[in-house]
Amino acid sequence: MTADLPVGAARFFTFRGASGRTADFFVYRESAGTARAALDACRTCARFKKGYRLEGGRMVCVYCGMRF
Repeated sequence: MTADLPVGAARFFTFRGASGRTADFFVYRESAGTARAALDACRTCARFKKGYRLEGGRMVCVYCGMRF
């Protein structure tokens, strides 16, 4: 899943559990080369279910614009 993920890139996924509920997440390769995974939901804005977008090598909350 991450072997061919370039530095500064992200891939978005959705996990669907046996109950049918879903959890959106992404895998991102940071500049040091380490792959990280996180839920696709801003801690503050999760209830709006907008998630993140990749912009200039940073993850940006679609709702509030906070950058990580």
